[in-house]
Amino acid sequence: MVRVIAKDGTVLQPTNRHGKVRRLLDNNKAEVVNKDPFTIRLLYEVKSKETQKIKVYFDTGGKYQGFAIISNGKVIYKGTIELRDGIPELLRQRRQYRKSRRHRKKRYRQPRFDNRKRKKNWLPPSVRSKYNHILNWIDKLTKYLPDYELTVEIAKFDIQKLQNPDIEGKEYQQGNTYGYENMKQYLIFRENNECQLCGKTKGDDTWNIHHVVPKKDGGTDRPINLALLHSKCHDKLHNKNLDEDIEQKADNLINNSGRNFKYTTFMNIIKNKLYNDLENKYNNRVNFTYGYITNINRRKLGLSKTHYNDSIAMHKEPVEDNIKAIYIKQVRKKKRSLHEAISRSGRGERVNCEQKRSSKNTKEVVKNDKKWALWDKVYIPELGTTGFISGFTGKWIYVQDIDGKYLKLPTKSYKQMNPDGVKLICRNNNWIKKIA
Repeated sequence: MVRVIAKDGTVLQPTNRHGKVRRLLDNNKAEVVNKDPFTIRLLYEVKSKETQKIKVYFDTGGKYQGFAIISNGKVIYKGTIELRDGIPELLRQRRQYRKSRRHRKKRYRQPRFDNRKRKKNWLPPSVRSKYNHILNWIDKLTKYLPDYELTVEIAKFDIQKLQNPDIEGKEYQQGNTYGYENMKQYLIFRENNECQLCGKTKGDDTWNIHHVVPKKDGGTDRPINLALLHSKCHDKLHNKNLDEDIEQKADNLINNSGRNFKYTTFMNIIKNKLYNDLENKYNNRVNFTYGYITNINRRKLGLSKTHYNDSIAMHKEPVEDNIKAIYIKQVRKKKRSLHEAISRSGRGERVNCEQKRSSKNTKEVVKNDKKWALWDKVYIPELGTTGFISGFTGKWIYVQDIDGKYLKLPTKSYKQMNPDGVKLICRNNNWIKKIA
């Protein structure tokens, strides 16, 4: 999707007619004003400046974000955004490096004591990083759009309903189905869409919610007492009296709750802050919804389970969808090798004593007057596919696909490639993109 601005600065309707956009740029009838999102400004006067209502839908998550832009009953842009994980581990590594360096007669980093008190609205660094990226992507998606309405999913499920099944209010007066779907959506999320008896995904069967401790024996409807099972497995369990197996698996699930509730905790932390920040920035243009409502709408529309389909389901009405989705992944641009864990003075030979940065942290190389940078998108004619430069060995490059798998030439046993045999498509920052 290409955003369009009139000569006088008026924001016009975006377009997917890439051929026409290319001809306008080649004939000097338009100019590029922004590359991300790609936006052009027309250099001639247009007769009509009428626009259609545009609806932007954004599905938030701890790692994956889905989005869809719909206009006049058609999907004009959709995709998935994958955020980085592993930030807490990097922070621990940095703390280790700094601590060990303070005990050596090397460059000294003075300890700080003015950061011991948390500021108002403080967020943990790993949460703050993802939260800021969510806001930035919402801003990118709505930038240079004429008349738009934004809808954001702020939670996968209603925490109040999970903590108190008897809660009442006008938003809960939808009958038992809404409450049941809410709890089931929570269990699907918690148990990774797997049956807790056979370990398989849904398939052609349907889901049942099993009470580990029966209600007649004092069991409750709280999530800690519930397990997600196939209908056949549920019947099999009661007929063969296998409750002890389920109890053991439920105990294991509870003991590993830190792993299973990682992204749930993230959404709980940012939910209120995200609501307030978007309300203040977009005023009457933003609406909010819950994930279990999206799940109901998606099933009514017959859409498969993807992040961008969740965004389309927020529209609540059937739409025309003939475009391919874009997959956007965040990658790490920098490496923490300025100071290594093992001090150089402790090595057998005094090498690299004056070196400021490790050679492992190479960001670009030049070969035959051509520059190759980290995460450049390249085309490999011998494989007939594209990839991304993920590292260097001397003047040679490593190429990965967007899933992190190394691409190797069929005639070679090693992963390195000669950059003379590939073709540069585009430069990238720390976001790589591919049409799904």
